Amino acid sequence: MQSTPITQRPAVPIRPRWSPWWLRLPILAISGLFLLTLVLLFFFMAFQIRHGERIYPGVRVEGVDIGDMTHSEAQIALSGRLTYPRDAIFTFRDGGMVQQMSAADLGVSYDVEQTVAAAFAIGHQGSLPVDVMNQASACLTARVLRRFCATMRRWRRRS
Repeated sequence: MQSTPITQRPAVPIRPRWSPWWLRLPILAISGLFLLTLVLLFFFMAFQIRHGERIYPGVRVEGVDIGDMTHSEAQIALSGRLTYPRDAIFTFRDGGMVQQMSAADLGVSYDVEQTVAAAFAIGHQGSLPVDVMNQASACLTARVLRRFCATMRRWRRRS
């Protein structure tokens, strides 16, 4: 029996035709976006639960910040600070006769309960897209107004 010699080829690494990273990168990106979405959803739900019975941050009534307060805390905060009916004075003239009356004398008054209920309704309407828009608007408006007021104070001090 005659044997044929086996020739060995030099070891050459076999390279796949495509790189496995082209498959791994999209999977990593999708997984990362999914995890980011889960984390953001967790914080969003925690914010919603925390403010379920509270007025959302950034809500103000006549310059009084009642954000992050409950109904009763907001009523207490507003009860002594809404001074428009006492402080606003109207002057009436009829020929030579002049009479001054406060807004309270004319029947103007604040309904603190209804005012707090209207402040609480911001972000608590029931429609999630509308609520999120109102919540974001209240928070962003408060931040923008604070920055604007601080800038105006600095500007007045300079002049």
